[in-house]
Amino acid sequence: MNEESAVLLEQAHQSLRAAEVLLEHGFPGEASSRIYYGMFYAAQAVLKALGIDVHKHSAVSSAFGHHLTATGKIEARFHRLLINAREIREHFDYAFEREVVKPCATVSLDDGRAFVDAMEAYLKAEGHV
Repeated sequence: MNEESAVLLEQAHQSLRAAEVLLEHGFPGEASSRIYYGMFYAAQAVLKALGIDVHKHSAVSSAFGHHLTATGKIEARFHRLLINAREIREHFDYAFEREVVKPCATVSLDDGRAFVDAMEAYLKAEGHV
C-alpha cells in the first residue's frame, strides 16, 4: 500500500474510535460526522491505491461507485453505506434541525466499521498492503 493510502486508512480507524467515544458520551450527531469521515478516508485509501486522486466528497463517492462498485470489485452495498453516511453527516452539520437519532448513529458506527474493514480487506487481497 502506498504511504498516502496507509495514512488515510489510519485516519479512518481513528475517526471510528472517536465516533465510539462520542456515542458513549451522548453525542450521536457529532459521532455521525466521524463515522462518515472514517468511511470517506477508507474510500480515499482504496482509490489512491488504484492511482485515483480525488478529494471532494462528491468526487470520492462518484469515483468509488464508478471504479469499484460498478466494476464489481467492491459490493454495491458499500457504496450505498457511504452515500447514506454522508447524508446523515450533512443533515447534522447543515440542517436547521440538528437532531440525529442515536440508534441511527449507532447503526452507522456498525456500518462504518464494516465499510472500513471491507476496504482494508480489499487492499490486502489486491496486494496493496
